[in-house]
Amino acid sequence: MPFFRQTTHARVMVIAISDRAATRRITDLARRLNPDIYIIARTRYIQEMGILHNLGANEVIPEEYETSVEIFSRVLEMYQVPRKRIDSFIDRIRSDGYEMFRSISKETYCSTDLSIISNDFITLKVLEGSPAAGKSIRDVGLKEKGAALLVIHRDSQIFNYPEESFVLQPEDVAILLRSKS
Repeated sequence: MPFFRQTTHARVMVIAISDRAATRRITDLARRLNPDIYIIARTRYIQEMGILHNLGANEVIPEEYETSVEIFSRVLEMYQVPRKRIDSFIDRIRSDGYEMFRSISKETYCSTDLSIISNDFITLKVLEGSPAAGKSIRDVGLKEKGAALLVIHRDSQIFNYPEESFVLQPEDVAILLRSKS
């Protein structure tokens, strides 16, 4: 296979195909053929990130994040957040290698306190036994508390701008936009 012979001399490899199994095989084989190659792999799903890293990818870009970032950007525009601030926030997410979304669920927040991550954004983690656990967004009353819910991060899933009927579960992490009023 001429393609894989070239891999032994390559400095960088980008794997951007839609076949999950093939992406895994190519990543693994490329790493075995060339331990020094820098591998960037695109995947459709967040849960593939760890697998591809373990197989040898240096960077893994999940489509779900890019889609979520774009949706998040548009929601912020609807709330009239200045474009410059949106771009800055998105640049920060991308420059951190998406670590912001990955590490958010590892942080511990009090079940009643809101932790400010910027002047406009608030993160809230639903803890086991907290008053929000098992309640819908409507029942929690975030709007009345001056916050608009933008994103829920649950396990490896991201729910953009969830409905008011969405039920919060322990370990959910919410990203909210603080009201200007």
